[in-house]
Amino acid sequence: MRSVNKAELETARMLACPSRRNGGCGEIDVALGFTCSLPLPMCDRCFAAGGREQGGSVRSEFIGLTVEGIASQPARAPAGPLSLVIRHHVPPDRAREVLRLCAPRLGKALAIDCAHHLGMREEIQHLFGGMSDEEQISALDPGLRASAENFGEAEEWSLAQKFASLAEALASGRGCDRATVNQRHISCHGTDLEGNQVGAPCPSRRESQSEPGAFYCADCGCGERQVARLRADAKFAFVKLRCPRRRKGFSNQIT
Repeated sequence: MRSVNKAELETARMLACPSRRNGGCGEIDVALGFTCSLPLPMCDRCFAAGGREQGGSVRSEFIGLTVEGIASQPARAPAGPLSLVIRHHVPPDRAREVLRLCAPRLGKALAIDCAHHLGMREEIQHLFGGMSDEEQISALDPGLRASAENFGEAEEWSLAQKFASLAEALASGRGCDRATVNQRHISCHGTDLEGNQVGAPCPSRRESQSEPGAFYCADCGCGERQVARLRADAKFAFVKLRCPRRRKGFSNQIT
């Protein structure tokens, strides 16, 4: 009897479970806010327990293992998932502990943004104040360092190269169709363009300190600039727009 190879097993599972894609699980990716691989044996357990509808306990177990793996070894974790774990997936005291260990790896702008939400902004600013630009770049996540060196400054690179690419959005131009803009509004604010409540606001949404009533995304890297406001006439209008949580309506959405 011919043995079944891994590629065939992947294809079969993708056909059987709509959440399985590219070696990972869409349900887990949405919960974490970043993509990660899910070994087939763990996927098998979830599928046997009922898959998308009833396999939640198995997925929660894997999410917990992933979060703990990143939090316990921050020096080995990519900057994007690491910052999301610090902000959203561990208790504040643990998050502060992890951030103290890995702040230079995240880059100045991203580390200080994380610190702001943990009440330790001055501490992390002081840490970077004692580092030269060259030291900051050399301490970055290796996956980010080459781009940082091209920009010449760790802070400038962090603002420009976090999870989403503002440059890609600007290059694509404004002119997104109303249905997509409406879906982006729902994904970020929990309301449609008419103000009807559809769901809960995205956990990454933050109110601007400089413009009360205006909102920005704390995880995409675009910052609080006017063009990045979460509005139909600002950020939502770009044809190509990525979301760090891969929510509906965005170019990298998990469908």
